[in-house]
Amino acid sequence: LQEAVDQIFHGGANELSSFEFSMTLADPMLPDCPLLGCSTGFTKLVGYSVDEIVGRNCRFLIDPVPPQKINNKVRVQARDFCGSIARNQEYKLSDEEREAWMPLNIDAGEIFCVQTNARKNGELFGNMFYMSTVELDDKPYIVALQTELASGQAEEEAEARRACQRLRANRSKVTAVLGKHFWLSAPMSRQDGTEGGFLGETELPGETALPGTVLA
Repeated sequence: LQEAVDQIFHGGANELSSFEFSMTLADPMLPDCPLLGCSTGFTKLVGYSVDEIVGRNCRFLIDPVPPQKINNKVRVQARDFCGSIARNQEYKLSDEEREAWMPLNIDAGEIFCVQTNARKNGELFGNMFYMSTVELDDKPYIVALQTELASGQAEEEAEARRACQRLRANRSKVTAVLGKHFWLSAPMSRQDGTEGGFLGETELPGETALPGTVLA
């Protein structure tokens, strides 16, 4: 665990820690898929310090939540996503599982979820998180971007769709940093200009000249 943390967050890509938006990086190949690091924005969102976060599975945000507030379907989807990456299998959300507020095209290796989480002080909040797979030097990791839903739920579709757009834009910033320091392979989606819709794949600004970047 410490070797992975040092390689990414204490090495060339230490800019990740300074991002004001919320993001985490996890290693699905280690037992229990621990978090290797996070941004300043994540610590502000959840109220925990970096030392309290690194090495833990992200379930620490849901364990204090009352059972009736937990979306068990989403919990299973998130667990299946991480498990598929660990087994080197492709994960693809089915059309039946896609909610109305989600982007039109969700690539293999990415998933959007909304779950009730708890901050360190016990306050509950609606957390939309977007997980996607990245390969750094041919090793898989899970990048997650998070944002709080003001309404607390995804039923407010306009807010949820704007949140999806914001999360994908933030992921572009993360992969741009990672692509400077590692051989990078990741799904690259672009917004197609429709409400909540994302179509196709594209190179991200700043990445086209990076010899170590592979766009999947």
